[in-house]
Amino acid sequence: MFIPITTFSTGEKLSINIHHIISIKGYPENCHIILVNGDKISTPEPFHSLMERVQSALGSK
Repeated sequence: MFIPITTFSTGEKLSINIHHIISIKGYPENCHIILVNGDKISTPEPFHSLMERVQSALGSK
């Protein structure tokens, strides 16, 4: 299950496997997504919006 993410710094569009996400940290201006391989992705998407999309993807098995 993948969700699309736009990166904060470059605007690059990525497709992230939600099973590879270790944590999502919300900040006033962005969110940081930590992946199992140690990569950290920053996105300008609000925390609640991102969490809703992850939860929705998890529920659509």
